[in-house]
Amino acid sequence: MSELSTTSSQPARTVEAVTLEIQTLQRQAQQLLLGYAIEIGRRLVEVKAMLPHGQWGTYIKEQVGYSQSTANNLMRIFEEYGAAQQSIFGPEANSQALGNLSYTKALRLLALPADEREAFVEEHHVEDMSTRELEAAIKERDDALRRAEEDRAEREAAEQAREKIAQDMALANERVAQLSQELEELRVRPVEVAVQHAEEEELEQARREAAADARARVEALEAELAAARKQQTDLLNQHQEMDRKLKEARQERKDAMEAQKAAREELKQAREALERAQKELRASGNKEITQFGVYFEACQEDFSRMMGILHKLKAGGDAEGRAKLTAAGGALLEAMAKQLAPFREEGAASC
Repeated sequence: MSELSTTSSQPARTVEAVTLEIQTLQRQAQQLLLGYAIEIGRRLVEVKAMLPHGQWGTYIKEQVGYSQSTANNLMRIFEEYGAAQQSIFGPEANSQALGNLSYTKALRLLALPADEREAFVEEHHVEDMSTRELEAAIKERDDALRRAEEDRAEREAAEQAREKIAQDMALANERVAQLSQELEELRVRPVEVAVQHAEEEELEQARREAAADARARVEALEAELAAARKQQTDLLNQHQEMDRKLKEARQERKDAMEAQKAAREELKQAREALERAQKELRASGNKEITQFGVYFEACQEDFSRMMGILHKLKAGGDAEGRAKLTAAGGALLEAMAKQLAPFREEGAASC
């Protein structure tokens, strides 16, 4: 009887409490796994230095059962994350922030420069991310760096082009001024006849020829001046067109970055809303809620992959293909929204 009363007096365990324990154990196991991976890598580095040349591949395959890539990953994990000295408290990383990561996440972060990893982990809360979310965050960071480099290259090219146009315009302005002066002087200059002693008829003929030469020179100068002024106009138009295209490109990239940021925020809010809904409904034991969460995350991941393909098409200049896929994706989202609308209305009515 006393045994029965003791058992019944224990507090009832809930799904939430057990789930929290599981998640805590998962984190602890991940941290231990990274720590042991560091120490295995430390010893692989040590034994590789001991082995004669040419025996390393055979050793890792026959003695420890690792492939070349696995052994390389473990050694690099040690070199990048391992503390210089072994700790008396057991395996550990050289940083608390990095030490809380799983082995898989630590491998993914090797794509970043060593001096950026810890800040990246803290800024993006990598510990709470899934591996796919981490890969997406790293890709986003790489894309941002690539866009920044492209912007820098464009600015340099635009500046060089501006300098060249400015030089050409200065020369054109100088030429226009010179031609205008020559033309004005020619128009007011009296016709000179290089005949000192001649009959009146010969003198008149010489004057006519000199006048014709002067007119021809005026016409030539006028044509040259018109060409120089056209060059001025063309250079000015080129400068304005270059500025316009550069501004459009910058605005397009800014809009794309803002759209990506907004999309990420919407996905984050959707995930948080789903987690809240799951938490509220989990007590009911409804298996469909858990299944929905799995499908929801898969849908988010597929959408991220689709966006990645669109960005690749954009970078490759395939405007037609990108437009077709964007239209198809938009049609799919509209169809999904229409199918969800009745459920949304029912939910609003029940509130």
